Amino acid sequence: MSRTRKMILYAVLTILSTGSLVSARAEGSALGTDMWTRIFEQWGLFHPHENYCDSTTEAFITISGSASQGFCIEKDERVAATWEVARDDCASDKKRLPEPGEWKFACNNGTGINSMTDDFEWASNFGITTDDYVGGAGIVVPKMGNGACKRASFDFVAWSTAGGAEASLPYRCVR
Repeated sequence: MSRTRKMILYAVLTILSTGSLVSARAEGSALGTDMWTRIFEQWGLFHPHENYCDSTTEAFITISGSASQGFCIEKDERVAATWEVARDDCASDKKRLPEPGEWKFACNNGTGINSMTDDFEWASNFGITTDDYVGGAGIVVPKMGNGACKRASFDFVAWSTAGGAEASLPYRCVR
C-alpha cells in the first residue's frame, strides 16, 4: 500500500473511530481547498453553534459535553442523488453534507433522526484521490450507514479511465 493511501486511510479511520467532531472541526480548513470549503467556512458551517435548528425538520446534536454547542442535522434523508447534486442541493439551502465523524456522532447520539442505517448516505463534502487497485485512478467520496452507525465505505465519483457510473445515494444536510 502506498504511503499516500496509508495516510488517507489513517485519517479517515481516525475520524470514523473517534467520532470526534472537535478534532475534525479543528482541521476544518485542511479538509478541502476548493471553493466549497471557503464558502462553507464563510457561512460558519464548520463551527459548533447554539441550537437554532428547525425542530420540525432538524435535530440538534450537542457536542463536547456542552448542551449549548452543536450542529443541526436533518431528521430525514433526502431523495437519492449523485454526490455533486447532493452537495449542491445542500449548499443551495446554506447547508452542507455531514462529514463522516459528524454523521457517526449523530447516528450514535441523535434522537428523532430517522433511518440513518437503512442504507448508505453521502457523508462528505470532499473527494479523496485514490486508485482502484487495477491501474485506474479517480476520486472517491465517503458514504456511511447500511446497517450500522460505524459502517463506512467509498464510492468513485470520477475515474481516470472510461466507464463507471456515479452512484445515487440518499443524503441529509447539516448546518
